[in-house]
Amino acid sequence: MAKWLVPVMIYVVALGAVGVTSKLALKHLHWQDLVLWLGVGHLCSIVVLIVAGLARPSRSPGTPLTVVTALVACTGLIALYVALASGEASKVVPISAAYQR
Repeated sequence: MAKWLVPVMIYVVALGAVGVTSKLALKHLHWQDLVLWLGVGHLCSIVVLIVAGLARPSRSPGTPLTVVTALVACTGLIALYVALASGEASKVVPISAAYQR
């Protein structure tokens, strides 16, 4: 089996779950709160990676593009949360995955 297959399947399942869990969370809080908690989750991941020695802050020629990638990813998630806050998950989630087709 290809080494990339399991991580890609985890990614697909996780993205599908994010749409559902986000919609359920948005029944009880605003999308801004969801973004805040997403940031807390990212901070926890960062701490684990640094403590485990799997990542270290550094500067390289790829750093500016990495920052752009992070901003684009955050913008995309915020847009997804705004869409889920005002639309049906059964419509929003499949359309949000249209880039994968």
